[in-house]
Amino acid sequence: MPDILTRAGTVPWLAAVGKPVALPPGTVRPTLEQWQKFVEIAGREELGLLSTDETFVEQIDWFSEDGPNPNNQIVAYLRDGLAEKLRARRLAISRTVLAGLRDVPVSPWLVVKGTDLRPPLRKAAAHAFRMAAVEEWINQPNFWHQVVSWFEQGLWPLGFEPNGSLVLL
Repeated sequence: MPDILTRAGTVPWLAAVGKPVALPPGTVRPTLEQWQKFVEIAGREELGLLSTDETFVEQIDWFSEDGPNPNNQIVAYLRDGLAEKLRARRLAISRTVLAGLRDVPVSPWLVVKGTDLRPPLRKAAAHAFRMAAVEEWINQPNFWHQVVSWFEQGLWPLGFEPNGSLVLL
């Protein structure tokens, strides 16, 4: 299997978003209408405007630097400090991911009533690939390699519902 830096340069960013894709059990995939409603409600709640509207999922534990990280060995490794070579590799991966996402076109999935989701997409994708690089570095490809594989399938892995279901866009 190619290394994570090589893989980061070949991702078909969001090519499958909004298209029918076979998914394994335990995954949730919203329709465009459900997604737009969720983003709109999340934005209103962030501004302090409460809503009783229902969305496809009440809450997502987002894949981000503050989100889930079930690989405790990565957490310990990051806490103990990154080796300089790994730090440089993570930077190269971030650059590759961000360059690939630079030309992602605007779509109804990415801009919802003025809310531009491309910046969070860039952050989430770069974070997932950087974390996969740490897994690769400590020779334990696991959770983050799976997250990266969803990006490689043209999807956007958002995070988990409270019940543990994976939410994909």
